[in-house]
Amino acid sequence: MVLPTRSLPSPLTSPAPPLLQHSPSGPLSQNLSSKRPPSRRLLSWYRTHGRSLPWRAKNFRHTNVYHVWLSEMMLQQTTVVTAIPYFQKFVNKWPTLQDLSQAHLDDILHAWQGLGYYRRAGYLHKCAQVVEEKYQGHFPQNLPDLMDLPGIGPYTAAALMTIGYNRPVVAVDGNIARVLSRFYKIPGTNSVLYKNAYEKGHFLLPRHHVAHYTQALMDLGALICKPQQPLCAQCPWKGHCAAYFHQETHLFPQKTPKKTLPKRYATFYWMERPDGFVLLEKNPQKGLLGGLMALPSTPWDSSGPSCVAPNNPLNTHGLQWEKCGELIHTFTHFRLYVAVYKNNPLHPSAHTLRHRPGLWVPPHAFDGYAFSQLMKKAIACANPSIH
Repeated sequence: MVLPTRSLPSPLTSPAPPLLQHSPSGPLSQNLSSKRPPSRRLLSWYRTHGRSLPWRAKNFRHTNVYHVWLSEMMLQQTTVVTAIPYFQKFVNKWPTLQDLSQAHLDDILHAWQGLGYYRRAGYLHKCAQVVEEKYQGHFPQNLPDLMDLPGIGPYTAAALMTIGYNRPVVAVDGNIARVLSRFYKIPGTNSVLYKNAYEKGHFLLPRHHVAHYTQALMDLGALICKPQQPLCAQCPWKGHCAAYFHQETHLFPQKTPKKTLPKRYATFYWMERPDGFVLLEKNPQKGLLGGLMALPSTPWDSSGPSCVAPNNPLNTHGLQWEKCGELIHTFTHFRLYVAVYKNNPLHPSAHTLRHRPGLWVPPHAFDGYAFSQLMKKAIACANPSIH
């Protein structure tokens, strides 16, 4: 959920535009003046059909900005259905921003595991600390200060302003971009689409209840204006929608050609001592999967399959290896091909591992550590008894 650039005009400093600039040909344009404004129709629909979400307040006066921020951080690259149990877990464990700011990062990573994009968890922790220290536990109420906070970009800042503080700010996530692209027949993809949707979105902002309006627009995209087979007959905006009028909803938003993801290769190692303890490593705090626990591995190389276990640089003790299997894990920008090996803990060579430094953990205690989904799959490959 990304807004194109920081340099987009702010509705807080720009004069209010007219309510609607939209002129499709035919009877649609003739009927616009006689109908209720689109924002009022949408708000009326929202009162009946809006989703009940644990971070959402039907009455703006009861909005918890901490909940809005936490949910928006989780919903980046995550579906609502997936985010709900994580949100509930977080607010039960850390009911306030102050509680979260005082938490240990390892505990946050442990609670976050499975949500992916783990850098967000680090930003979550750092942002809570900054807001607590610099702003006495209250998020600032202007876009520049919000965007200076760790992990908060233009979209999240706009969402906090409009949903959290009911300010007349346009926020454009994936659902809203899709709705507006059809409503106005906005061409383009990616940043071009989002920029144009942001600019056009100003014309639809209501004078009141902006927080509800923004959430209603999100719900319209999620429930009605779906990517495939939108339910146009049920849409409160069908009388205003240019793509619906021209029967071209299937053409908007325009699709981005799919790119072939580059490949990388790695080998993961389950190194087990005779006493059953297994070697784990902690990823560097900065970088992909930062701060999470992992099995030892070769570098993630793009040149081809990584070293076969008997020749890999980790094998300094002549361990007896067997291949457990292979797996493929897709990240945003590349696809990782992994071979998983484990040593024989009953072989005499395994006794040399007693003297190897590192974090040795019995498998039954793995639940106390934060692992990525990739690493959980590798662990299950090496030891199927671990779920």
